Amino acid sequence: MAAVGGKGKIRTISETKSGMLPLIERKEFSKILDGSSGVLKVFVESARAVARSAVIAEEAWKKSKASGVNVIPADIPALFKRDPNGGESLMRKIMCAVYEFERDMGVMRMQYGLAHKKQTLEVKSRVQTPDSKHLTQQGTVKVNGCKSVLEKLALNASKSRRLESLARKSLAGKISLRELAKQLTVLVGGARSKKPRVTIGKDTAKRMCQEILAKKAVKCKAKL
Repeated sequence: MAAVGGKGKIRTISETKSGMLPLIERKEFSKILDGSSGVLKVFVESARAVARSAVIAEEAWKKSKASGVNVIPADIPALFKRDPNGGESLMRKIMCAVYEFERDMGVMRMQYGLAHKKQTLEVKSRVQTPDSKHLTQQGTVKVNGCKSVLEKLALNASKSRRLESLARKSLAGKISLRELAKQLTVLVGGARSKKPRVTIGKDTAKRMCQEILAKKAVKCKAKL
């Protein structure tokens, strides 16, 4: 967003926050709306950037009206007009409700898609060994989310066998988590290289071992 101060100075303000969050959690935007930042006008890329909730959008309009700050979206410049007539007030409330509905429909479609994908992968896992990228660290079907550390490292067969051996030793209590983390750091080439690829912590080491053992168990089960 671009903000214009009392002396006509323009500055760019960036805040990566969800439009569904209450204004109290959007600190930069909240400062502008209550007038404490000295801004008289704020230009935003779209009305959606103000809020994706009709209630929060109305709260933002009331704050801007009380402080005398003009909020001007690029797509509908007069939507948050400070002194609207009856028709303009109705249009503001309708448009903000449409943005909220649009957002809710997007979330609903995504949730439906994830549920369908999970069901498909679970059925597939019953008849064949699931791809490792479709398994969580506990060996259950993974539908969405970031890659695990193990997936990002993409260890070769030799290193994977070494990791599995360390995981079994840790499970049997033969090595501590601290020692496990140290050995895994060496295994992935972090401690001995001039530019460490990654340093494995105790919690990460524990999760990596859980993941490798879970995937091994799934593969053994599929062979049976």
